[in-house]
Amino acid sequence: MIEIDHLFLLVHEDSDAWTRIDQAGFVESYRRQHPGQGTENVCYCFDNLYLELLWLTDTQQATSRPIARTKLFERSSTPRACPFGIAYRGDDLSTPHWPYRPPYLAAGASLPVATDSDDLAQPLIFKSPHGIAPILRESGSEVPLQRAAGMTAATRITFRLPRSVPPSDSLLELEQRTILELEPGASYEFILEIQTAHGQPLNFQLSGA
Repeated sequence: MIEIDHLFLLVHEDSDAWTRIDQAGFVESYRRQHPGQGTENVCYCFDNLYLELLWLTDTQQATSRPIARTKLFERSSTPRACPFGIAYRGDDLSTPHWPYRPPYLAAGASLPVATDSDDLAQPLIFKSPHGIAPILRESGSEVPLQRAAGMTAATRITFRLPRSVPPSDSLLELEQRTILELEPGASYEFILEIQTAHGQPLNFQLSGA
């Protein structure tokens, strides 16, 4: 079985993602730095996955030999590059991958990254080191889930790619095996359908433009 573990969006200080997050009433779950990768994040955990806003803090680290193939720097700075990433957990994808070994991982550990993510027009797809959903991973800790904001699980993820960009084989496999659905659009965009504590779904839209 494969599940979506988290989604990330590379952002800048002037991104409207911050405003959308605030307007949605999301509760910040945690922030982390990624030593050697040159990035920091803020994460918002739902029961079954989390949303991550990611930004560059050190260009030299982000373009260093261990990190360069992720193209985080290019995704953050190149017009029309896809600024989104999709992490999955569970079984491996059947598509080719390469081992990503950022300095913040334990010695000898690596993350499988889909080879077709080398294309800047595609999202960065990789296997998360987490093996379980946030509600289980954070159980008993002080890390808040979105239940504090009246939201439980994400039940559907719609990912829109520009009409000129055909989805990669890895994206197509994720669509077949997870709650991810693909649509052509005007730009890169995620739409999360989120179940609320009252049983009514709400949609949250996050654009990469």
